[in-house]
Amino acid sequence: MVGLGTVLKSRHAPFHRWLILSSPSETVSDVLLVSLTTLDDECKDDECILSPEDYDDLDHKTAVAFSFKRIGPAKALNAALAKGDFRELAPMPKAVLARILKAAAKSDYLGEAHKALLGSA
Repeated sequence: MVGLGTVLKSRHAPFHRWLILSSPSETVSDVLLVSLTTLDDECKDDECILSPEDYDDLDHKTAVAFSFKRIGPAKALNAALAKGDFRELAPMPKAVLARILKAAAKSDYLGEAHKALLGSA
């Protein structure tokens, strides 16, 4: 079951990693996901940057891409996970997740509807 701090990796190109920033049990079963993407010249998201020291599954500087967010039902995401569309990675460490949630609460890329779904670490 997906929940706050779950990290998923797509099994389809471009193989993005997704981080869940909400707790489905607290949001009428909806989840807020944000992409974890390579920090490069094309990346406009610089509000929260992670490094390999923050999360073992990273091998370079990575942006928490609040601009690349999705809201959807946890049930559908769990079904996609069971079908094999995603692979569940180790959960985001609590201290790093708390830092990400703090940045998310201030992000200009997230609207009020997104911020209302944010969990607390």
